[in-house]
Amino acid sequence: MKKVILIILVAVFAVTMVGLGSGCKAQTAETTAAEATAAETTVAETTAAAETTAATEAAEKKICRLWFWGEDEAPGITDFMQWVGDQYTERIDPNVTWEVTHLDIDAIYTGFYAASEAGDAPELHTLWGGVLGFEPAWAGLLAPISDYVTEETLSNIIPVCRHDGYWNGQDWLIPLYVNPWPLMINKQVWRDSGLDPDNLPTTWAGFMDAVGKIKDAGFTPWCVGIKDGFYGTWFPAIMAFQLNSPQDYQKAIIGETSLAEPPQSTRWNEVEDLLKNGAFNPDVNSLSLAEGQDLFLQGNVGIIHASGNAYMALLAETLGEENVAVWIPPVDSTSEYAGTIPVSSQPIAIPKAAKYKEEAGKFLDFFYSAEIQNEMYKQISVFSGSTVLDRNTMKTDLDRTLFDLVQNKPGWLYCWQHPGAVEEASYAITQELLAGNIDAAEAANQYEAAAEKWRTENPEALKNFKIWANEEFPFMK
Repeated sequence: MKKVILIILVAVFAVTMVGLGSGCKAQTAETTAAEATAAETTVAETTAAAETTAATEAAEKKICRLWFWGEDEAPGITDFMQWVGDQYTERIDPNVTWEVTHLDIDAIYTGFYAASEAGDAPELHTLWGGVLGFEPAWAGLLAPISDYVTEETLSNIIPVCRHDGYWNGQDWLIPLYVNPWPLMINKQVWRDSGLDPDNLPTTWAGFMDAVGKIKDAGFTPWCVGIKDGFYGTWFPAIMAFQLNSPQDYQKAIIGETSLAEPPQSTRWNEVEDLLKNGAFNPDVNSLSLAEGQDLFLQGNVGIIHASGNAYMALLAETLGEENVAVWIPPVDSTSEYAGTIPVSSQPIAIPKAAKYKEEAGKFLDFFYSAEIQNEMYKQISVFSGSTVLDRNTMKTDLDRTLFDLVQNKPGWLYCWQHPGAVEEASYAITQELLAGNIDAAEAANQYEAAAEKWRTENPEALKNFKIWANEEFPFMK
């Protein structure tokens, strides 16, 4: 019996061992096949990676250039733009190196035209906005930015800023950053003048009454320097476009209506009212714009027309943030633009003579990402020209106030809605008005005459301007 059991156990063991042997052979075969496949995959991946690395190393090394101005009003912007260029190289395209050059303000246009004529323009170049930026495009020296950047990038630009770079159905300029242009008051001066700085005038008559009280208290109501003429378009920047739209103004520029008649002539009456009520420092005609602005820092001036949040931060730091406030002056307007804040920007363009236009477009898409736009404010406290800027990143109450105005009540920049010749005429006319040599009516007549002269002497530019004045802006709806 034991023998039978033993025979059975031996048989079972033999069968089991045969099975185990067969299983081991199958497993060995499968393992060998898997190892072979894995080895082939590893070799393929290694080869592909090597080929990719080789392709990258063999790709053309491109040096792209950005020439711009802005350090004077946006301190730190040069280093920041170089940082963006380095990030682009590291994260977007290792074969592209960005060289950033900051220009003197007088070299913006001379440098651009010289580089364009030589056929060696940078990939991105700063210009002014509106007509002053379109003139190079009309001369065939710019490439449409909208040919190289995504619609997502363009759709995030603050509409009034996009308007000042949009002509004939294409985008030619977009902002590197923006500058709000409100009035700022010294609250202590207002208090010492018997005024409540927390309840500012809401009518033009109330404004003139406040000007009189500040002057009677021994202070300068509004610091201005007109020697260099630039303030000539700062007055209407804060007041004129609260009365009507830029399209209405542009139609007067092209002669469809008159600059010598209301509402366009009202800008001169406003300045005359301010002058008659003693609003300005007595040396207004002998100070430059910058010298006039510096008076506010002395602490005995009630109002300044401030330019840019970086400059306003300096004023707040000097006088104390608790002693300053942002203000949009009342102009008795029922227009939809009443209470808006002028928004200036530093536009950038792609020159037609640029070698790497595709890379310029990709750089702008990267620059306009939410991450980079918010990083710009984080690093240098400069406002983005995009709606992707996050209010939660604001560092001060002043910046939160400015942010709300820029994002929710942005207004037009007057000086970009007309040709350069008309701009320059405004300088001399304002100087004459503030000197008491002409009145508001004569100022308006001279302004109309300057526009008529430009229309007569520049028929081709007039034709292009008419396109803009009558254009549809789908992003403004």
